[in-house]
Amino acid sequence: MNLNDVNFYVEAKSDGDRPDNSHGQFIGRIDDVYVANCAFSEKEIQELMNSVLPVIWSQLKNN
Repeated sequence: MNLNDVNFYVEAKSDGDRPDNSHGQFIGRIDDVYVANCAFSEKEIQELMNSVLPVIWSQLKNN
């Protein structure tokens, strides 16, 4: 999956009929983001919080 193929919203509401029509976007900075495609147990979350995570830089589209 290419990161630029998926719309990513933070604290935004999308129009149900037109998902690309969003409003109320988050204005600010976000730190310590981890995106996964599965659910984690409490133990796994604790292990992630206590470990050094790899840094992957990617540019998100700005519509």
